[in-house]
Amino acid sequence: ETMDDGSMLGMGLFVEGVVGATGMEPDDFWPELTASWRGITEDEIHVGVTMIDFPWLIEMGLSTEGWGDPQLIWEALLADLNASGGVGGRQIIVDGYKYYSPVPGMGISADGVCLELAADIETFAIVGGFLGPAEISNTCITATANTILLGGRQTSEFLAESTAPWLEFGTMKERRMDVFVSLLEQAGLLEGRTFALVGSTDGPYERAQSVLADYGVELALDAFNDVTVGDVEAEDARWDVLVENVRSSGADTIFLVGGERAGVRNLSYAGIDIDQFVMNQETYTSLSANVTPDMAEGHITLSGMTDQEIWETEETQACATAFSAANPDIEVLGPVDWVEGEKWYQGITNYCNWVAMLVMVMDAAGPNPTHESFLAGIESMTQFSLPSSPYASFGPGKYDASDTFRLSVFDQTIGEDGGLVPMGPVLDGTMKK
Repeated sequence: ETMDDGSMLGMGLFVEGVVGATGMEPDDFWPELTASWRGITEDEIHVGVTMIDFPWLIEMGLSTEGWGDPQLIWEALLADLNASGGVGGRQIIVDGYKYYSPVPGMGISADGVCLELAADIETFAIVGGFLGPAEISNTCITATANTILLGGRQTSEFLAESTAPWLEFGTMKERRMDVFVSLLEQAGLLEGRTFALVGSTDGPYERAQSVLADYGVELALDAFNDVTVGDVEAEDARWDVLVENVRSSGADTIFLVGGERAGVRNLSYAGIDIDQFVMNQETYTSLSANVTPDMAEGHITLSGMTDQEIWETEETQACATAFSAANPDIEVLGPVDWVEGEKWYQGITNYCNWVAMLVMVMDAAGPNPTHESFLAGIESMTQFSLPSSPYASFGPGKYDASDTFRLSVFDQTIGEDGGLVPMGPVLDGTMKK
């Protein structure tokens, strides 16, 4: 495991003792820092950062606002980190900040960004990865370019293809599906219902089928939508048929697993009154211009800490202070106070979490990181916490960090765009009921 403050103090006293007893200087027994791997020099760690192209999403009507200026936030947080000594005696250097479109075939290509940051530049790791339907390009980083990735969305299939270590800040989709159904069962929400399941290309559809079968859930409708997620016209055309399938099935509750916004939108358009269980909380934390809060009212999802809870943590507030010190002219409002415009708090919260994990895993990788030492280091991190996840862990075969879960329900009356209301306290998802 990584050292805590007490361990670091103990190490400092040990060093002082050795110096006093032998006359040796610290440099005599601290490992010499070397250029141990591509992107690692004696005094620098080189990384690339990917960023969702929110301006393009807003222009296309796929989002209503962004997370502020991602590069500006990153620069402020890393400047603060580097000013305090960096990581293990090295400075973190970002060799490229690149926007990408989360919709394949539209906007800035994720594959192109991958090759720019992981192949054309000597980077040790890429931070951010690709989200949404563009997540299929994450293996361009971890397999094609054989470069470490912190971010993106994992699946068992993607991990199997990867040759370089890959960490997810959140929870891989299959495990999220397992936890979601388990918590629904514990809450008594699987009893006395008639279920439909509609999957899509960016969801763990097959895992949903198997875990629901494990819990004895019989499906009145089991359908798959193979239309590209984000192609609104094509999605709506496919859902013209699916809504009638749902209506005729007699289901009173539906699991949407992938392409969720299209399902939410079209079920509302068709006037179908049905309870909706949606594992992907981002459906509700980032409503698109085509999904209004009233469409999502009462839907149940799997979440973790609320935006406000994360914002109020000591670690996130330290990041907010660092950003504001570097950018005093930018007003940053927290989740409760935000009304409209860019969600700077969201960008600060996310990137604060990402920087915190970057520091932890690079510390765990040892003084001269390689892919092998990096993997060994993270597999020893069996219990830790992040600003957004009080319960987190890695280990052999487990490379998704967050173990922090709760059920939440969407309430359209919260703020301007509605929000998620917790149905209970956050739980450690690694603990058995």
